[in-house]
Amino acid sequence: MTPRLKESGYKAGHIGALISSSGVLGIMIPPSILMILYAWGTNTSVLACFLATIVPGILLVVLFSIINVWILNHDTKPDTPEAEKALDDMLQNAEKKAAAQQLRSEEKAKGKSAIPAILMPILLLGSIYGGILTTTEGAAFTVVYSLVIGILYYRTIDFKTFKISMRQAGESAGTIMVMLFTVSIISRLYVTENLPDLILGFLTSISDNRIIILIMINIFMIIMGMLMDDCSGTVLCGPILLPVVQALGITPVQFAAVLSVNLGMGNITPPTAPLLYLGGRVAGAEVKDMLKPLMQFILFGWIPVLIITTYWQGFSLFIPRLLGYS
Repeated sequence: MTPRLKESGYKAGHIGALISSSGVLGIMIPPSILMILYAWGTNTSVLACFLATIVPGILLVVLFSIINVWILNHDTKPDTPEAEKALDDMLQNAEKKAAAQQLRSEEKAKGKSAIPAILMPILLLGSIYGGILTTTEGAAFTVVYSLVIGILYYRTIDFKTFKISMRQAGESAGTIMVMLFTVSIISRLYVTENLPDLILGFLTSISDNRIIILIMINIFMIIMGMLMDDCSGTVLCGPILLPVVQALGITPVQFAAVLSVNLGMGNITPPTAPLLYLGGRVAGAEVKDMLKPLMQFILFGWIPVLIITTYWQGFSLFIPRLLGYS
């Protein structure tokens, strides 16, 4: 996205903040490994966790789009005098029209070949949410479907690429299995040591107001997101905090959405912000140039969604309840 955004007049700092904030949405829009880890560690339905993060994820997309348009309209300053800029705009418009016409013809030619690939996520999510396949069966279906269209339609999969893909898949599966094994051990340790009750007792000693306690829990999860990756944050926060928030009236499914928003925001929140620095390297931007647009995405995008997800139960549970989950 970075080269295309630069061609469209985006500044490097704006690009870094935008792709960092938007890239985190991958942990919320299903299917998400983060939700699989959370569901395993808290003994919650994977499908219910997938469904709970959809509405917060969609709202973030809408808010990011609005904020992005606002930034473009108010923060983009011309680097050339008005007369020179007007001439440049005329030339650029003519070039863009010619390029757009060529691009449309190329996309039209490519559109047919992209249809089988586009159908894959549609068939996968449609079969899972429609109750036709479980998440495990959906994963197996996706593998078979990919092999068929890759070998017979696109003709890009041969024995060599298949061997490389199988090795990479084995490495990924092994990593996830180790994570799940670790989650199971940690969960039992936390329960044995009565850690959730100790945390709840500490929080209630500060304040017995439910709103204040939830604010402190959210701050703790944001800090965890700032200090570690989302998978590690889920392994740590899920088993520890679920009994605490359940005592405050939050269901495991709702907490899946709250956790994903917190960890996602933590991953791009300074000073640690691991994904923010990655976005800056990709966009070729310095952190100081990304701070202003980033804070606009956080203040007017992430924080409102976090507040709504935390305190309005029906917001994240609308789709799960609609399909028979709670």
